[in-house]
Amino acid sequence: MHYSCAMTSRATPAGSDGASEGLYRGADLCIAQIGEKWSLLIVREVLAGNTKFSEIRAALGLSHDVLSDRLQTLVQRLILRRESYREPGSRVRERYLPTEAAEALVPVLRAMDEWGRRYGAEGRRKAARS
Repeated sequence: MHYSCAMTSRATPAGSDGASEGLYRGADLCIAQIGEKWSLLIVREVLAGNTKFSEIRAALGLSHDVLSDRLQTLVQRLILRRESYREPGSRVRERYLPTEAAEALVPVLRAMDEWGRRYGAEGRRKAARS
């Protein structure tokens, strides 16, 4: 499988519908992989070091079932990988680690963070006061 979130700069070909063949086709492919609700935030948490199910759940406040489903999907799509670990006196558990595909999302997350700060609700209020 190939995962790419790179945005292309090619123009929409004449006669095409524009959506599937035009500008930002890579973005369409990226959204298809990580666009489900919560998926990108889960990847963000894993990249930040919250690799255990309980840590991700506490950080995002997700239900057990939703988090399980999204983690399974992210592992199937090779964005995260599962690794077994055992803390002293405890049973074997799973943690989730970023793959190369997840690490490639760091600049995307930074850009989204910057965009959110600039144009999100608080950013719009600041701009209106200026």
